Amino acid sequence: MCEVSNSVSLSIQDREDSGELKIMNVQLRHEGRYTCTAQTVVDNVTASADLKVKGLPGPPGGVRVEEIRDTSVKLVWNRGADHGSPILGYTIQTRDFYALTEVDWRDASTSPTALDGTSVMADVVDLYPWMEYEFRVYATNEFGDGEASIPSMKIKTWDAVPVVAPTNVGGYGGKDGELIITWTVGV
Repeated sequence: MCEVSNSVSLSIQDREDSGELKIMNVQLRHEGRYTCTAQTVVDNVTASADLKVKGLPGPPGGVRVEEIRDTSVKLVWNRGADHGSPILGYTIQTRDFYALTEVDWRDASTSPTALDGTSVMADVVDLYPWMEYEFRVYATNEFGDGEASIPSMKIKTWDAVPVVAPTNVGGYGGKDGELIITWTVGV
C-alpha cells in the first residue's frame, strides 16, 4: 500500500513482485512525501521518501513600468518560482503599438545588457519616442526558458524632438486651394 501525503492524484504502478514504486508522467505538483507500507500476515514495514521535482521556472509576476522616458523605461518585476533549479537569467520582451499578434513579441535591449538570476529591475532602452509599448519577462534555468509573465500595462514613451531631419521633402498641387507636402522620416 502506498500513500501520498501531499494529496495529489497520481497514476502509480505498484506491482507486488517488483519491489518498486513508479510514478508515471511526473509533474511539478507531484512533489511531496511518499509513504509505502509492505504488509504480510506476520508483519508490516513502512518507508517514506521526499520527492523533489525540478523543472522550468515559473513566470515572473507584477511586471510594471516605474519610470517612463522618451527612449527608455525602468521595468520592475517579482521573481517567479524557480521549481528546484536556480534561475540563471531573465529576458525582457516588448511589443509595440503596431504589433498585431502574439508572435510580435521581441527581445528588448536592456541596461544592464545581461540580466542575471537575481535581477528584479532593468532599464529597457532603444525604444521609439511617442510609441505605445507593453512588456513581459521570462526566466531561464538549466532546463530552459520558463513561461512569460502577464504583460505590463500599455504605456506611451514621451515625445521627443527628432534627431534627424526629414528627407525627400517635396510637394505638389492637389485640388483647387490644396497643397500636398511629402517627406521621408529620418530613422
